[in-house]
Amino acid sequence: MSLTIPKVEYMTRIAVGIFWNTFRLWLAHPTSITIQNLAILVKHDLKRLRNY
Repeated sequence: MSLTIPKVEYMTRIAVGIFWNTFRLWLAHPTSITIQNLAILVKHDLKRLRNY
C-alpha cells in the first residue's frame, strides 16, 4: 500500500476546507459577505483546485 492520497480524496478535503473557511468567515461577518464576495472567493479557490 502506498501512502499517496488519491486525487479525489485530496480535492474533497480542499473543497471541505474551502467551505468551512467560508462558513466561519460568514459567521464572523454575516453582513459584510455578499453573494458577490462569495463568488470571488469560490472563483479564487476553484483556480487553486485546478492547479492540482
